[in-house]
Amino acid sequence: MKLILFLFLLSLVSGCVPTSKQDISLTDVGCENIDTSRSKLNDYKVTINFINKNYPKANLFWIDFEGKEVLYNIIDKGEEAIQESYAYHSWVIRDESGNCLRVFLPNAEGAFQAVI
Repeated sequence: MKLILFLFLLSLVSGCVPTSKQDISLTDVGCENIDTSRSKLNDYKVTINFINKNYPKANLFWIDFEGKEVLYNIIDKGEEAIQESYAYHSWVIRDESGNCLRVFLPNAEGAFQAVI
């Protein structure tokens, strides 16, 4: 029971909702850490369902191995985008003005939801 309560509270605080009891490894590392959030080589596949509940448009960027942002998708409010990726590949969400909203880092194999 304590584990379920912990997972629920973690999902509320982080905005990351695990899709199963085992998938609790999608971390919002925070915009203040974007400079150190470049992707790392890895073979563990992940699927992230980005859900935009709060912003008119959310721009989804992959942070490549050199720390450069590569636009992958624009998610309208109320829409979702399913992104195939790898563990330790970083993703940043920016608003229409380019302001950082969230920085996500999956650090385990699995399927995740990221509510923005």
